Amino acid sequence: MAPETGITVSTVRNYVRIRLLPPAGRSAGNQHLFDEGARRRLGFVRHACDLGFPFENWPSF
Repeated sequence: MAPETGITVSTVRNYVRIRLLPPAGRSAGNQHLFDEGARRRLGFVRHACDLGFPFENWPSF
């Protein structure tokens, strides 16, 4: 998911760690599998960050 969104893998992992994104399933090759809802949420989070909104009061999973 990181390459298609322009967000680094470490940033995606951090968003999961701080619960901005739900935990992902795994493929047979042990890669993370995010559903379409998680991809849309990631796009929203990225856009909000670009606008300068802080994470502190965001709802989490």
